[in-house]
Amino acid sequence: MTTSSAGLSTGSQHQMMVPDALGYDFGIGIDPLSGDVKDHVVAGVATPPQQADGSSQGFVVSRVTSIHDLQTSLGIDAQATYGFGAFGGVSAQFSFSESSHIHASSLFMSVAATINLANLSIDDCVLTPTAAAMVDQPEVFAERYGTLFARAVSRGGVFVGLIEVQT
Repeated sequence: MTTSSAGLSTGSQHQMMVPDALGYDFGIGIDPLSGDVKDHVVAGVATPPQQADGSSQGFVVSRVTSIHDLQTSLGIDAQATYGFGAFGGVSAQFSFSESSHIHASSLFMSVAATINLANLSIDDCVLTPTAAAMVDQPEVFAERYGTLFARAVSRGGVFVGLIEVQT
């Protein structure tokens, strides 16, 4: 699950995709440097899009010849290093890839299954009354509410299995 956050401090809608973390919920404030959860800053109801296409599924079997191949099938890429220091979902994927010993004397295959559901998001974001009262105090506002908030959630999941055939 991925949480999409929109910027508060500049008034513009900058978006950053981050893995879901404990405490993230719609309208919750987030500190972008640490990923810490702050107070509830935005009110609004999360709804699916008007023209939701339903779910999509995928299934891929591929040969793995290196740790890089495995990390690619796990969805670990350069974006994982952006934003929050060590976020939850990616660290588990790194641990799995590091504990897998890929070598040339065996055949390795990855089996990946994915499902994507309709995204949920807050259509009309409005600051809560207590947050709106602090807008003219940027330092206090940032300390209490952070500079990002959770606006949307991409739903779904991924399963990756590693098969080793020894000869």
